[in-house]
Amino acid sequence: MLRFFYTAFISTVSLTQYYVNVSPIKWLTLISIISAFTMTIGNIVAIPQNNIKRMLAYSSIAHAGYMLIGLSIVSKDAVGAILLYLVVYFFMNLGAFVVVMVVDNSLHTEDINNYSGLSRVSPGLSAAMTIFLFSLTGIPPFAGFIGKVVVFLAAVDKGLYWLVIVAVLNTVVSLYYYARVVKKMYLEATPSNLPPIKVGVLPAIIIISLLIPTILFGIWWAPLESFTHFSSFMY
Repeated sequence: MLRFFYTAFISTVSLTQYYVNVSPIKWLTLISIISAFTMTIGNIVAIPQNNIKRMLAYSSIAHAGYMLIGLSIVSKDAVGAILLYLVVYFFMNLGAFVVVMVVDNSLHTEDINNYSGLSRVSPGLSAAMTIFLFSLTGIPPFAGFIGKVVVFLAAVDKGLYWLVIVAVLNTVVSLYYYARVVKKMYLEATPSNLPPIKVGVLPAIIIISLLIPTILFGIWWAPLESFTHFSSFMY
């Protein structure tokens, strides 16, 4: 979408970071409206889901809405913000799905209610899932927080305050259904028939490999920001 819109509808001003809209269609306004609807619908539909894969799928729609904020802004910083968001989203979302896969392979269930007391059976797996979910929410000090901050700041610089307010409210909504899983794992009783979770060597390596950047980029994001900002000049 970046490649298409930035090629078809805008042009650069010399070698600066500024762009000019060359289309009579106000597509920037249209994208911002689509962004607001996308994040809102994705989060609202995710709330009642009991299937954790389906919940994460609908939350992915919401995250697409957050990234569309950057698409509705015409600047190099906005492109860099989208690229940074894509990188951190890759680690935290894939990590959450890998944990779900491991639990599903052991318990043969995708129902959130069956995550009750999981922290007592598999504390490491539960901790990893908590970090991934909090990062997806945008809670510091995890990478998801930085991803949202750079996109939101780009929107503030452009004067899209209403869109930032919608995004922040949606972030609060997402905290509800993400925290619901954490509550199940840590605050509810462990069923007597809950078997131990077996984590294979390869899944463990993958989860750790995804955890490290999810935590690291939330604390030390400057190299990633520099890389994505440099990459934005390809557009």
